[in-house]
Parts: sequence; C-alpha cells; structure tokens
Amino acid sequence: MTKRFPVTLLSMILLIGVFSCRKKEYAPKPRGYFRITLAKKKYRQLEGHFPYLFQYPAYATIQHLITHENEPYWINIEIPENKASLHLSYKKLDKNILGKLTE
Repeated sequence: MTKRFPVTLLSMILLIGVFSCRKKEYAPKPRGYFRITLAKKKYRQLEGHFPYLFQYPAYATIQHLITHENEPYWINIEIPENKASLHLSYKKLDKNILGKLTE
C-alpha cells in the first residue's frame, strides 16, 4: 500500500501538468474610453461675505470650511455626480507675507 501512494501522486501531478499547459488564444480588446456625462451648463453667482466673486456650476454645492477659524474665506466646491471637489483658499497678500507664503 505504501508503494502505490507515490505512483498515484506522481501520475496525478503528471496529468495536471499535461492538461494545464495548453496554449491560450489571445484576442485583442477594443480600445475604450471613460465616459463622463456632463450636466447642462448653468451657472450661479457666489453669495456671501467673501472678498472674491465668481460663478460656479448650478449642479455644484458650496461648503464653507468652519474648521479653519483663522481662515474664514476657505471653501470647497463639491460636485457629487462626478465625485469631485475643488478646494479654494484665500490669503490677503502684502509685501511682508508674500515671501513667507511662497516658501
């Protein structure tokens, strides 16, 4: 019984090796592109007490960042359909602080 076990194991390994070594056929896949469905173009004016003014898409939402108390004019523009967000920050510039901010 012990002599038959290695022969069975060897024949199983040999059979697996023979049937697993087939040549696989390759079929090229067509070129694909991502599709982003954009909403109809419609814009709203930014409202609030900000030192800047611009228009943003009507399907976007503005989130005021309350966590930055030292930076009251920081906002995020969120576009949920595309899972995108645009982070806007604002710093008042003068000659003394410009070098520090660029560093």
